[in-house]
Amino acid sequence: MGGEGPTSICGELYDYRGSHGVQCINLKDGRIESITEKPRGKHLDFTGSNKKIIPGLVDLHVHLRGLQLSYKEDENTGTLQALKAGITLVIDMPNTKPYINTPETIREKLDALRDKSWTDYSIYSGIPPSKDHIEKTMKIGIAGYKAYPNDLAKTTILDNLLRTGNLLIVHPEYLSGLKMPEVEDIRSRGIIRDCYLESLSVELLASQGLKGRLHITHASCPSTVKTAKQTGYSVDVTPHHLFYDYNRTGCLNRVNPPLRSPEEAGKLIQLVLDGLVDAFASDHAPHSQHEKTEPLSCSPGFPWLPLWPWLVYSRLVKPGAIGLSEFLYYTSRGPAEILGLRDYGIIDYGARANIVVFDPDYSWRFPGFWDSKHKLPIHFMESLHGIPEYVFVGGRLSWSINDGLLQRGTAINPFSRITSR
Repeated sequence: MGGEGPTSICGELYDYRGSHGVQCINLKDGRIESITEKPRGKHLDFTGSNKKIIPGLVDLHVHLRGLQLSYKEDENTGTLQALKAGITLVIDMPNTKPYINTPETIREKLDALRDKSWTDYSIYSGIPPSKDHIEKTMKIGIAGYKAYPNDLAKTTILDNLLRTGNLLIVHPEYLSGLKMPEVEDIRSRGIIRDCYLESLSVELLASQGLKGRLHITHASCPSTVKTAKQTGYSVDVTPHHLFYDYNRTGCLNRVNPPLRSPEEAGKLIQLVLDGLVDAFASDHAPHSQHEKTEPLSCSPGFPWLPLWPWLVYSRLVKPGAIGLSEFLYYTSRGPAEILGLRDYGIIDYGARANIVVFDPDYSWRFPGFWDSKHKLPIHFMESLHGIPEYVFVGGRLSWSINDGLLQRGTAINPFSRITSR
């Protein structure tokens, strides 16, 4: 597909509300201008095929690294993997070097994303060091603020953030005074960083009267999900806490929070099936080979971006545990709602034209980390179903499985637009 690319995409439209039948999406200025029975001008037509036309996926918890940690991953390689997986919006975490929690570091990171990102993007700020910094960082255009375990006692500043309408995304572990051993196996980590400490952190937030847009991320325990819902907080889970357990040993499988028992993972899946989870997130966290194999460092984290949505699809949708509409809620609309973005994760008039055409029946095995700086085979040869064939960002065809990379430069930070909130 050369030139300006198609102005219409025709076929079966599908989003979190279900199938909208066979229609044509008409594209203009980065948005869905209209939905009609017939195309307007140059178009891609998937009518009569098994292909589904869906909204781009949203990952609200990624570590793209970059800046002084670019040897692990950077904004270019990370978002390129996301694009090929059908993820068209990523929100980056602030724990890079330098740590992102001042106007200067926020601008530095957003500039790097603006110049290098293949997908729409934004970032969370770390907890600002003062009230003055809150007012300044709010004006720049960020997705929200991230609280790590050592931030959970900063009740006053967390309350100020929530009272001003900001999204506060929380890493839920109560680790105060906890001493970790230098070398530990996967099961020992789970004992030391017990589920009780994870759910306790959520209880403490609620007991401090914190209300508003507070989101619990990468809940690894059923008790954490239940506590979050009881207190009125939204909550996401990761694929590794759903599908992997502490029987996967060694440094490659070290992650925070740790992998739990098969029983805990099974209960977590049941909570997804019961509709008590608001979103899936990857917690994509790449490291260098040395960091991920040296026993004394053994840096925690899974690299997931090219793989995780289709592992979820293969493990939950293909066997019939959840439907395609639920999958699209957890991977697209749900994250968008948590972020406060009305025009993402939906096929509708005026929505951001981030669109994926995928083949739901395609079977394949994950070959490795194409385009990534992370080369360790953590997920090598995972059996998968479903694959994105065409990915549009802002209405422009940016990736085709047949033609490769087509266009760049359409990515935006949606939080720089007041109308998207």
